[in-house]
Amino acid sequence: MDNELIKYLEINHIPYETHVDLKKKTWIHRGGECGLFISPNSSGQLLSVARYLYSKNIKFQLLGHTSNVYILNTCNIPVVVSTKKCSHFELTADGIVCESGVGVIRMANDMVQRGISGFEYLTGLPGTIGAAIYNNSSCKSNSISALLVSAEVLLSDGRLVTMTAEDMEYQFRSSIFKEGRLRGVIITVVLRAVEGDSKLFQQ
Repeated sequence: MDNELIKYLEINHIPYETHVDLKKKTWIHRGGECGLFISPNSSGQLLSVARYLYSKNIKFQLLGHTSNVYILNTCNIPVVVSTKKCSHFELTADGIVCESGVGVIRMANDMVQRGISGFEYLTGLPGTIGAAIYNNSSCKSNSISALLVSAEVLLSDGRLVTMTAEDMEYQFRSSIFKEGRLRGVIITVVLRAVEGDSKLFQQ
């Protein structure tokens, strides 16, 4: 266990657990052991811990709701960073501002109730908004990339950048990140908010 990392987490009040059984953390209750399971409470804490880990060249696995992740029971992961608690989103004048751990289903249902168009097809899509942006998740011909205004991304070299859908170089269910051509952590996302008729969405 990295004592310097533990000290950093405690000083910055970032929640963590040691020697975690991943079967108790994953959607399908599969997985081996994790030496250090870090659970930031906000996008600010996520940014802070990811920046620290990159600066110290500490390898880590980023996990969200784990709905589309299969971890072997024999796997031993030294460090996991979970975005699950980074779950705040709000409708603003600039769009829907989401932390990367926001559940897609919860957010999409809320937008449909508010009469915001474009989210109807997302109401049954499991996982987090960060993962959806990373993967360019889609349902039939509808891809989430069509809703992306911008994403705040911490790159593995320590730069914090704002990326658009064009910067993501999206293809069908793929992106520059999923293809491994760029490494980083999606911190926050802004999605397009266009008013529609909520009664029509719910029929």
